[in-house]
Amino acid sequence: MRIGIYGGTFDPVHLAHLVLAESCREQLSLDEVWFVPAAQPPHKPGRVILDPKHRIQMLKLAIVGMPHFRVEPIEIQRGEISYTVDTLRALHEKHPGHEFFLLMGADSLQQIHTWKDPAALLELATLGVVNRGRTPPPGLDDLPELASLVNRQALEKIQHVTMPGLDISATELRERVATGRTIRFLVPRAVEAYLAANRCYLPGG
Repeated sequence: MRIGIYGGTFDPVHLAHLVLAESCREQLSLDEVWFVPAAQPPHKPGRVILDPKHRIQMLKLAIVGMPHFRVEPIEIQRGEISYTVDTLRALHEKHPGHEFFLLMGADSLQQIHTWKDPAALLELATLGVVNRGRTPPPGLDDLPELASLVNRQALEKIQHVTMPGLDISATELRERVATGRTIRFLVPRAVEAYLAANRCYLPGG
C-alpha cells in the first residue's frame, strides 16, 4: 500500500490539514493517509501543547466518514521528542510491505536539512511537498543545504502537490477560542463542538 504520513501537533486539527491530506491522497495516488500527532515536536521546545487525548479525539472526529484517513498514535505512545526519522523507521518495521510518503508543506522542505538525519528520511520515504495556492514549488537548486547532505538521486524522490491557498493558523485558532471569537468554518463542526464541550484553550480550561 502507498501510505501518506502526515505528522504535526494538530493543536487543533483544522480544515487546511484535511485539504492538504486529501490533495496528497489524490495527486500522489495514495491508498491511505495516516495522521501522526506528535508527543513533543523538537522544533517547538517549551511550548505547552494540548493533552494528547484531546488532540487524538479531535483528529478522530475530523476524519469520520473518510475511509482513506486514519489516526496513527505511534509518537504519542512513544511519549518522547518526536523525531520523524525514528517514526518512519518504526513504521517500516511494523508495516514492511508499505511504501511511505512523508507529507509536508513547502516551508518545511526549506528547513528539512535541520531535521534529524535528513538523508535517512529520503531513504525511508518519498517526500510529498505541498505548495499552497499559486506559490511556485521550490526546485532542487533552491535546496542547497539539503543537496549538500544527500545525493541528487534522493532529491529526485521529492514530489510536488498543489492545494488551495487556505490561510488557517492553529495559533490563531487557539487565540480565537481563548478570547471567545468564532472558529466556525475553520475547523470541522465536530471539532468546534468538542473544543467547546471540553473548554480547551480557555483560561482555566
